[in-house]
Amino acid sequence: MAPTGDPLVYAITVACSSGTYVRSLAADLGRHLGGGAHLRALRRTAIGSFTESDATSVEDVVLAPAAVALRDYPRVEVGAAVASAIAHGKAMTRHDLVVDGDGPWAVVDREGVLLAVYEVGFTAGVVRPAVVLASAG
Repeated sequence: MAPTGDPLVYAITVACSSGTYVRSLAADLGRHLGGGAHLRALRRTAIGSFTESDATSVEDVVLAPAAVALRDYPRVEVGAAVASAIAHGKAMTRHDLVVDGDGPWAVVDREGVLLAVYEVGFTAGVVRPAVVLASAG
């Protein structure tokens, strides 16, 4: 915590995971200090690997490819045969999709286009689509 010039106002930086309630953290801090506290300003400076340097003004917004939004997910590149099965929403074995770990996985084609997001299935050794973007043409 750093003083701001006002003896009752502090500036803090919090590095936390998704789902952390920073407003509750401020209230808890105030309670532990023997009074109350609230947030005067709250600014998110990063989420995952996206930081303020990735931000643009509303006027300069350009839609990035969907795969960019999932750049923090483990990435799996697949060929045409597997891409066709994915377009039909097929569940697969971990071996067929060539994945390990807990997922979820961003599944892309050879050009890097996002086809689907796969996650652990309900059956051991099986992964299933959480969302499919590829069309079964």
